[in-house]
Amino acid sequence: AREAAESDGRTAQGTASRTPNVPLPTDGPIDDVITAVLAGQHCPYTCLGVPVHATREVCRKSYLQLALRLHPDKCPDPRAKDAFAAAERAFRAVSLIGERGY
Repeated sequence: AREAAESDGRTAQGTASRTPNVPLPTDGPIDDVITAVLAGQHCPYTCLGVPVHATREVCRKSYLQLALRLHPDKCPDPRAKDAFAAAERAFRAVSLIGERGY
């Protein structure tokens, strides 16, 4: 039973032992990543490519991966600066939501 529980991300006591696998928007061509981030600006979770009410840690992982791909010093796409700024705003907003407990 323990092996089965650990294989699907639970401990033997039934609690979550890891962050669920969340598809992050950092996979794929940079054009698609930039388009997805800019299109999701109306919702910080959508902008970060995570489910609504995702944990702060999941949001942080997504933001860090996006920042690596979108940083204007590393990405030659002219829209990278705007996408990087949008991801940063989204993470700040999610962080504030988490602090206030909404």
